[in-house]
Amino acid sequence: MPSNPMQRKVRNSFFLGFLVMLIVAILIGAIVFLAVIKPMMDEEKTQEGQITAYAYRLRAGVSVESGSEITSSMVESVEVTVPSQTTDFILSKTQGANGVLTDLPFEGGKSKIALGEGTILTYSMLMEEDELSDSTRYVEYNMITIPTTLDVGSYVDIRLRLPNAQDLIVIAKKEIESLYDQTIGVNLSEEEILLLNSAIVEAYAIPGSELYLARYVEAGNQETATYTYSPTEEVVTLIRANPNIVEEARNEIATRYASSGPVRNPINNALNQNAEDRNSNVEAGMLEQIEAARKAREDYLSELNGY
Repeated sequence: MPSNPMQRKVRNSFFLGFLVMLIVAILIGAIVFLAVIKPMMDEEKTQEGQITAYAYRLRAGVSVESGSEITSSMVESVEVTVPSQTTDFILSKTQGANGVLTDLPFEGGKSKIALGEGTILTYSMLMEEDELSDSTRYVEYNMITIPTTLDVGSYVDIRLRLPNAQDLIVIAKKEIESLYDQTIGVNLSEEEILLLNSAIVEAYAIPGSELYLARYVEAGNQETATYTYSPTEEVVTLIRANPNIVEEARNEIATRYASSGPVRNPINNALNQNAEDRNSNVEAGMLEQIEAARKAREDYLSELNGY
């Protein structure tokens, strides 16, 4: 029996309306999922494996130059959320009593790069500390030409410039510990002291030569220069026999001397050309150095005493 046209029309309208409602529901569901549910799921997923702790940042108005020291007075703590497995952020579980920060893992550490106020500190920003050998001593020198922009905390190479255009690195990447007038203070190992003493004598013996400082521009990011100066045979013999110098350093200097012909030959030639005046030149230079050191000490003590 054929269906009633009116019934068929009603039934088709019902199915069409149902289909439209289904499509609309699916679209609404997709919009709600994308706009609300998915962001919530993503946030929950992001928060998984994270912790809330206190990190250290530079205080307002505080900035740090490359190679400069960071102390507790320069930083404050701030609450951060970081991955629980992080190893780079310098974290503390607490803010510190009354805001006072103590026992900082980087106290006295030095920055590799220049940092501006508000920078959150990480271990990768800090320089590795130099190993302090048993023979390291604080020494002062006043015969080395100093750049006008030198400050305490600057890193320098000590270089020997000769009149034949040779320019040799005697001591590499040392921090200036003190600076008074023309006197600098640095920490040197036993072998470095002997190397520099050798270079000082040769600078005095060869007219027109000069010991000078070359300052690093970005000490935290620049690698230590390679030594190019080789001492005299007498100094190498002394280094080989010195019990205060570790074997590795003795062998390195002896090896360097063994292949030092291109370096030593021009120096030896210059020394031979000035053989007659060598001893008197060295003696005059040493006496001048001693007098300058004595005067600098007197001036320093006078400043301390206020007259």
